[in-house]
Amino acid sequence: MTRRGQSHVDMSLVPLADMLTNTVGIMIFVMIFAVLVAQGTFMAMHLPMVTPTKTESAEFICYDGKILPWRLGKLSDDFFSGLPKFAVGNATSFQNTVNKRVVSDELYVMHGICTTSYEEDFFSRSARVNYFALELDLRPGVRGETVAEIRSPDSIFMREIAKLDPKRYHLTFWVDENSLEVFRKARELGRDRQFQSGWFPDRMTWPWRYQLVPDVGGGGKGGYTPGDVVGI
Repeated sequence: MTRRGQSHVDMSLVPLADMLTNTVGIMIFVMIFAVLVAQGTFMAMHLPMVTPTKTESAEFICYDGKILPWRLGKLSDDFFSGLPKFAVGNATSFQNTVNKRVVSDELYVMHGICTTSYEEDFFSRSARVNYFALELDLRPGVRGETVAEIRSPDSIFMREIAKLDPKRYHLTFWVDENSLEVFRKARELGRDRQFQSGWFPDRMTWPWRYQLVPDVGGGGKGGYTPGDVVGI
């Protein structure tokens, strides 16, 4: 009677170790290569201004790769200057005055859009401003300045900041996603003249409308409360 021999196979882990070593080596090589490439790329990121400041804001809009001074405050003050006070007896004439009124400067044209209502019965009369907005548009031929154009000492941007005292004003930029280059250049030129600056993301479309009534948080001006009934 013969005994059947038992077979035994020795398993070597050397090929597995070689495979793992090669894989780790390749990963390390890729990481080193990525770090070396990344060293040549630097992007300076600056957050919007969040530090309180006592200086006034000089605003600029950066849209479609161009920049212009933003003059909503000055033009709206001009628009409301001399505008009659809204009252129950002049609802229609107030509406007509607002809708015909136009103010402008060398860059912008502003006009008003207004609707009112008037009610009267045996006991009382009342009037209401239903809608009030200011609409701002570029004057014909105005298109804003590019990165190349604002470098000139005679550019609108350079002339605008030349009128400002950096001890009294800081620069605020409203920037869309297509205008980072012109924004960065304008900020650099401002810093060369000792201006602090801040920025906020925004998108500009023309014409631009600033709604006062119904109130969307802008508040009212001109001697009346937006949306309130004036009655006697």
